[in-house]
Amino acid sequence: MSALLYNNVVPLDRNRHRNLKLRSGVSMKFAAGAHCVPLAAVEMFDAARDYPIFFAGSDDATPVAVLGLRSGENVFVDADGRWADAAYVPAFIRRYPFVLARAGESSDFTVCLDESFEGFSEAEGTPLFDEEGQDGEVVSRALGFLKEFLTETERTRRFVERLRALDLLGVQSLQVKDASGRTFALRDFRMIEEKKVKELGNDVLGDLHRSGYLGCIYAHLLSLGNLPRLAARVPVEANVGAPV
Repeated sequence: MSALLYNNVVPLDRNRHRNLKLRSGVSMKFAAGAHCVPLAAVEMFDAARDYPIFFAGSDDATPVAVLGLRSGENVFVDADGRWADAAYVPAFIRRYPFVLARAGESSDFTVCLDESFEGFSEAEGTPLFDEEGQDGEVVSRALGFLKEFLTETERTRRFVERLRALDLLGVQSLQVKDASGRTFALRDFRMIEEKKVKELGNDVLGDLHRSGYLGCIYAHLLSLGNLPRLAARVPVEANVGAPV
C-alpha cells in the first residue's frame, strides 16, 4: 500500500532538483483512484467523522480509511480534483508528493518525491531549495511532516500489536446497499469485535484507556455508521466494475 499515489519516486537531490518549485492550489486528482488509505492511530478520531475505518486484511492489519466502495474510486475527490468540503484529509495523502523510503536493505530513510506530480514546476511556485542550495521552506516543512508521520506509524503498529495480542480483530466481509438498491461488497478486512472488548477485565480496559487505545477502538466502531453515507456518495453511473 506504500506505493499508492506515487508513480515516479526518486530521491530528493540538491543538484537534480535545484530549480524545482512547488505550485500551490494544485488538483488532488492524484488521489482520485485511492479507494482506501492507511491511517495513523492518532488520526482515527478525526477520520471517524467522515469515513468508515477498517483494518487491512494483510498481516500488518493497518487501520485504513475507506474512501470508496469500488476499487480505484475515491468518492471524496470530484471531477475538478477538489476534496469534499470540510472532510478530513488523511496524512497519507497530505504528505504527497514527498515520502520517506529505504534504499535496498538499508535501515536509513531517504527523502524522496514523485517527479510525475503536476504541482512541480521550474517556472512558478515556491522553490524547494534556496539560492545557496539549502533546504527551503517547502522541504523543511515536508521533512518535519514526514518524520512525524513515521513516528505515528510506529505508534500505530504498537496499537495494532496490542489489539492482536488481545485477540480483538476478526476477519469480516460486508455488503452495503445504496438508496437505489445497488449492492457493494467489502471483503476480507478486519474489524474490532465489540463483544470481546466488553468482555475485557477492568485492568486491561484501564491500561487501554491510559495508552489512548480505548478511544481509538471506539472511534473505529463509531466510524462504521459512515458506511451508508459512503454508499450514498457513489455516482449513479458507477454501476459497473469490480467491487472493493
